[in-house]
Amino acid sequence: TGAGTVQALLDTGSALTYCPAAAVRDRRPVRRARDFLPGFGEFEVDLYECDLRVAGLPLRVEAGVLPPLLGMALGLLAPDGWILGTALFRDRVVTIDLAAGTLHLGGLGAGDGAANAAPATACPGEAPAAAGEQNGIAYTLRTDATPEPSGAVRVHVALSLRGARADGSGMHPVDVAFVLDRSGSMAGEPLRAVQQAASTWIAGLPAGSRCGVLAYDREVTVLQDLSALGPGIIAGCEQAIRGLVPGGSTALAAGWLAGRRMLEAAPRTSAAARLARIVLMSDGRANVGECRPTVLAAWCGAAASQGITTTTVGFGPSYDEDLLRAMADAGDGSTWYVPGPEELEAVLTEERRAMGTVAALRTRVQVRPGGSRLVRVRGGIAPPEGPATGPSVLVGELSGAAERTLVFEFLLAPG
Repeated sequence: TGAGTVQALLDTGSALTYCPAAAVRDRRPVRRARDFLPGFGEFEVDLYECDLRVAGLPLRVEAGVLPPLLGMALGLLAPDGWILGTALFRDRVVTIDLAAGTLHLGGLGAGDGAANAAPATACPGEAPAAAGEQNGIAYTLRTDATPEPSGAVRVHVALSLRGARADGSGMHPVDVAFVLDRSGSMAGEPLRAVQQAASTWIAGLPAGSRCGVLAYDREVTVLQDLSALGPGIIAGCEQAIRGLVPGGSTALAAGWLAGRRMLEAAPRTSAAARLARIVLMSDGRANVGECRPTVLAAWCGAAASQGITTTTVGFGPSYDEDLLRAMADAGDGSTWYVPGPEELEAVLTEERRAMGTVAALRTRVQVRPGGSRLVRVRGGIAPPEGPATGPSVLVGELSGAAERTLVFEFLLAPG
């Protein structure tokens, strides 16, 4: 902008872009528009043409000035006065990397309006999306290209992958280490709900599955070694789980590690790979042993790269959301929140259904850059490797319950 570099708030609930009054003081409005904000109601604003750069891309946008009272209220969120609306990104490939704190705004698509269009020389544009299905995996591929001052062209390729089976039918046998929190805070209704829901969940696993059950407070207890499910094993798991009593502190890391070792030590039942998952429950915060989210997430990521994924279930109002989410994200699993005991069985049923939609394990995407240079890859659970045929990225588990997206950034030399 003419004011130099400013910080802007990205508002995905608003189509219009807003700027401070000083940014358009000497300009004439090009039109008026109506907007709405919950709690404030409808209002009209003048829109002005502004030239700015967002994520390095030059844009000509229409921006309004908020009514004074509303501007003061939102000024706490956007101290520089700039709020970017979704119309700015219409028909573009937008990549937001929350972990790295970066945003990439791709080129114009054919449907972009002239009012928001950058000069034709600013960006070669965006190729049409390609989609298809192969070997039980559905994919969508989108690209955009942005010229560099040097004459090179920076190309982003977004590859979205999903298991084609979305209903959980025909679930294959799985290996599960069920790791239960029995710390003191679980006393009463929470522990009773876990005992009921866990027993029902294990009994609903598909034939041929193996399950192990562990419980942790300050120490870890193996209630059932990983065993092929049958009437006797299911009854033994149920009896052991119903016999749990609340204990003391929360050695969450030790519980997870014991679950990983249980799955690692399991003999292979056949040449075919099968889903191996730790399902860890907790209602509180780790306070014994390793407690750092970064370390535990790294452990989960390492296990996922070896084919052992981690799902976490946060129970009640006091669980450590940051820790459990970090573990599940790095561990290529799911993270669930259970507000109260009555919702637990439904959450575990949904987790079992999601496991049934898994179409591929330890999926790896091969990259052949051709004459371009691969600059970076965002997404995946392991950094790129470089075999003779080109770098590859481990995506991990693909299911119909969640889409995984990789973004590849290439640089094409001038000419």
